[in-house]
Amino acid sequence: MVKSRRFFLSGAAAAFLGGCRRADTLRVSASGFVGLSPAHLTEELGLFEQMNVKVEWTPVQRSTEMIAMMAGGQLDVAFVTLQVSLFNAVPKGLTARIASARGHLVPGCNDSSAIFARRRVFPNGLTSVRQLKGKAVALPTPTGILSFYLGELLNRAGMSIIDLKIIILPETESLAALASGKVDAVLGTHAENGIEAPSLDLIRGPAFSALHPGFQTHFILFSQRLLADVEKGGRFLAAYFEGVREFRNGKTPRFLKDIVTQNNLVPEFPERLCRDTYLLDGAVRVADLQMYADWSLGRGFLSQPVNAAAVLDTRALQRASAIRAEWKGNRS
Repeated sequence: MVKSRRFFLSGAAAAFLGGCRRADTLRVSASGFVGLSPAHLTEELGLFEQMNVKVEWTPVQRSTEMIAMMAGGQLDVAFVTLQVSLFNAVPKGLTARIASARGHLVPGCNDSSAIFARRRVFPNGLTSVRQLKGKAVALPTPTGILSFYLGELLNRAGMSIIDLKIIILPETESLAALASGKVDAVLGTHAENGIEAPSLDLIRGPAFSALHPGFQTHFILFSQRLLADVEKGGRFLAAYFEGVREFRNGKTPRFLKDIVTQNNLVPEFPERLCRDTYLLDGAVRVADLQMYADWSLGRGFLSQPVNAAAVLDTRALQRASAIRAEWKGNRS
């Protein structure tokens, strides 16, 4: 059994957690994606329990579904990526808000913002986006974060999406399409890992992360019910980011090991996985949200301009920082 450091709190927080109050149950989005590894590690290490929080995992695969479930009162916490549906839903009455950031782009580190292709298609390398002119490129959706990355790369090269042949495919099918020759290039973390299809002999091309290192891509969304309880939300985030710290330090949850087994990945996948993309404090860069919102508006995906700050409520994150600071003070 993996042992973890325990929280040592004083004052009101210790009195609250030391009582007989039943743990607060939070309905949290669950998916089979690697990106949820720190959250599952947090649970496995007992950190949520130490913060008097009980996680009820609610199966959901797509961020767009999470937004709908949040609006319907079926979720308290959702782990989401940047998406158009959130920016469209808030002006229409969605009361859920981004409570913290959780992931950002690090060049060469599980970099979903990079373009990948087969060496036999580009034998001299893929060094410029201009080499993709007229080529078939796979994207899972026209409005998603991968489309945003590609759009910005094309814009920097003086090109646009119409210069390519876009093939809409689920990200899980894009490597097979690359292998069959249906597409010439893909974007996605699965390609960066290179473990799922080593025989493809992939080469890495230009990446959005090189233009905007540190760009934030993944966030934690809170329901209005949880936003209203800053203490509860703060305890959830305090536990989660302690779990991230343990994950960044090399601990691996059973959840990730199960993914390796279920997807026939090589056993060393967890050790080879770059973990620097997971944020340690959750601080939100509003400029990144605004950049994505402005791109979405320019492409006609938003019904009206959106001020990115309107989708934020970071009070719980501030409370989490205080809880963690108190813990670190007692630990030292």
